[in-house]
Amino acid sequence: MTPSTWATCTTPARMLDFLRGRASGRKLRLFACACCRSVLPLLADEESRSVVAVAERHADGLADADTLSVSRRLVEEAATRAWALWDGGTPQAEEAAAAAAGPEPAAAAARAAE
Repeated sequence: MTPSTWATCTTPARMLDFLRGRASGRKLRLFACACCRSVLPLLADEESRSVVAVAERHADGLADADTLSVSRRLVEEAATRAWALWDGGTPQAEEAAAAAAGPEPAAAAARAAE
């Protein structure tokens, strides 16, 4: 994939396929965060929006694993509520945000790219 192809690609899964074996855990987590930022307006609550920022800070060494874990649990609860109350909303966006804060960067990137 060339830089111009990357810049115009609209398929996160294709982008992730290109990154496999080439990107560090930090870059994979930041990729997951970028996927979430692309759907930020779909995140219904503050916990879901803030976990993306926490995951970015964690990738840069500015938030510890405990902070990331607590933030992720809050978003997982938000996703559960979103599914329980689903009325045409987007609980999948909350699940992607929770995935971005997951313990394994490659799995976080794969889930967020869905």
